[in-house]
Order: sequence, then C-alpha cells, then structure tokens
Amino acid sequence: MALTTPHASILDQSIVSVDWKVDVVVATGHSLNRVGVPVAVIALTLSSGIVLSYRLSQEELHQWRFQLAKAVRDLTYLQKKQPQAGFFANQKRGLSVV
Repeated sequence: MALTTPHASILDQSIVSVDWKVDVVVATGHSLNRVGVPVAVIALTLSSGIVLSYRLSQEELHQWRFQLAKAVRDLTYLQKKQPQAGFFANQKRGLSVV
C-alpha cells in the first residue's frame, strides 16, 4: 500500500507509543451481524504527537501482524548483510583487512 501525499509526511517520524484494546459489540440497534465480533482498536502515537487510530477485524489484525513480522525479518536480514563499520574505516585509511 503506497502512502499518498497527506500521509507521506509521517514517514520521517517514529512511533513513540502503541495503545490497544479489544472491543466487542454486545448490542446494537442497527445490525445484528456485528454483535459479539471482537475488533482490535490500535492507536499509534508518532513523535510529532499525531495519533493514528485503526479498528481491525481479527483477519485484518492477522494481516497486520504478518506484514510487521515480515518487515522485522527483512530488516534483520539487511542488518546482518551490512559490512562491519570497521572494515570501511580501515579501507579509507589505506589499511587492508585480512
């Protein structure tokens, strides 16, 4: 999912807190098909103070969890593939690393 212009400004911020809860509708006057269905409510507070709130069904929460786990796995892989900082520092000084 690509972020559009209004959301692009959040990319340079960090998440400072995550709050969550599970809501279950016990009664409604409009639709009976939502009664008893749990919904995860997640609020992400960014370093700028912006709060992003999400209401996720069980399936959507599993998709989020899967994508987050995949991102963490990919970041871990990339960090392991990065050369050691000392190697490049020695190369810049003309020293060879054996």
